[in-house]
Amino acid sequence: MCSIEEGDLADLRAREEAQHLKAQALSDTGPTLCQKCRSAPAVLLLRVNDIYCRDCFVAAFTHKFRSTLGKSRLLRPDEPALVAFSGGVASSVLARLVSDGASQTDSKRLRLRPGLLMVDESAVVPEQDVKEVERLAGTYRVPVYRAKLEAVMGDSGAPVVERVNCKLKEESTGDDGGTESSQAPPEAASCDSVSSEAAVLPDEARLAELRAQLQQLWSAAGSGTAREQLLERLRSELLARAALQLGIRLLLLADTETRLAVSLLSGLAGGRGAHAHQQTALADRRHGERLLVLRPLRELSSKQVALFAHHCRVQYVPGVGPDTMAPASASIGRATEEFVLGLQASFPATVSTVYRTGTKLSAVGAMTEDCALCRLPLDTSGGAASALQATRFSQMVSSSGPDRFQYDQHSADTAAGHSRATVLPPAAGNGSCGTDTPRCVESGGACCGGGGERCGSAQTVSRKPSREELLERLCYGCQLVVKDMKEVDNIPSFVTEEVAVRTRRENMRKEIQDFLIEDS
Repeated sequence: MCSIEEGDLADLRAREEAQHLKAQALSDTGPTLCQKCRSAPAVLLLRVNDIYCRDCFVAAFTHKFRSTLGKSRLLRPDEPALVAFSGGVASSVLARLVSDGASQTDSKRLRLRPGLLMVDESAVVPEQDVKEVERLAGTYRVPVYRAKLEAVMGDSGAPVVERVNCKLKEESTGDDGGTESSQAPPEAASCDSVSSEAAVLPDEARLAELRAQLQQLWSAAGSGTAREQLLERLRSELLARAALQLGIRLLLLADTETRLAVSLLSGLAGGRGAHAHQQTALADRRHGERLLVLRPLRELSSKQVALFAHHCRVQYVPGVGPDTMAPASASIGRATEEFVLGLQASFPATVSTVYRTGTKLSAVGAMTEDCALCRLPLDTSGGAASALQATRFSQMVSSSGPDRFQYDQHSADTAAGHSRATVLPPAAGNGSCGTDTPRCVESGGACCGGGGERCGSAQTVSRKPSREELLERLCYGCQLVVKDMKEVDNIPSFVTEEVAVRTRRENMRKEIQDFLIEDS
């Protein structure tokens, strides 16, 4: 039997009311007035029954943005902030709101010193119009920085960001009187001049090498889902490194409520349920006290952002990516997006319900170690009766087959507390290798110099971690991304360096385990 719940009846009544309001707006008796000011004609319909004029909508939109920032209570007066700028609708609207708010002279001034940071992803997304994005970024009269995506493949301490100098065209004086947010920004003539900031960037030969390595890594990620997730993680790491290099503590992302709802559901489908709260929270603290990532548009839907861009004449560049114009079957993200937007068209409370549910979710138990790729808590340290161990057991049985599978050995390993998939071998030549290895014997036993961070032998050579060692240091969602790869030889250096350091520390702890005093 079919049953209609209370929420379904509310949606039905809301749709009927929306149809009635639309009919009133199009009737011959005259235009419907704005429900807020009751004087100006309504020009847009939000959600179901929210009818606004242009001025009231812009004021409400701006107030929601500023109140979201004010809720955090984390901003410092006149603090520099970086806005992640892709040229799309959401990032362009965020740049307009921040630049207009910071340029006001009254008490309502947004006490931030903004700058725009754009990521050049042309190495993996050739359709990206980098020059047009630079030109658009130069119209906001704030510092503009650029980081190439391939730079994230280099060493973790290497510089990745540079300053872009844009020249503006001569402004024409207009006689129309409008609000500040309604005026289109001046046009940028060119953004050709580039100067490095704080450090010397890699030369062209090194960038070409990193670009080739990134393209090989991109090709190794065979599925569309793996490529989308990989691009998201590399972009997040690059934005964080660029902000830290510039000495800026605050990074603003243009994630809307709709985008966060889709990301939440696709993350749950991709094994990232333990990170649901971090993916939807206003403040993302995965990088510690050095960097604070905020999402000031998280309470505004994509429809509201698009309406603001239309009525305030916000210029933007049509966004392109690996999922642009792709069918729903191309990836989990595209399928989830089509599913959510389809429900939103019939049930307007879908996005807000999913988003607000995600903000209330949190993982049970403390997770002290972080993933080496996404920097979020490592969720693979469950016990023998966890869902993760059941998944691994199923994979092991499927891969080995009934003839080669030994249940007795698996039961013994589980009883011994081996919750991880494999036992890490010593990373010879990369840290705490034993003194019985040939290279350490030749060097006179001068091993594990520098407090265990790097080997003291001059004859040792660096070794990249194996696939098994790499998977040990990744969360379950990142493990699925790496498992889809045909090879892991081109994994970024910041991941392999982190894996090597943690492997050395774990091996050293095993060596001195008998001498440690446990807390009673």
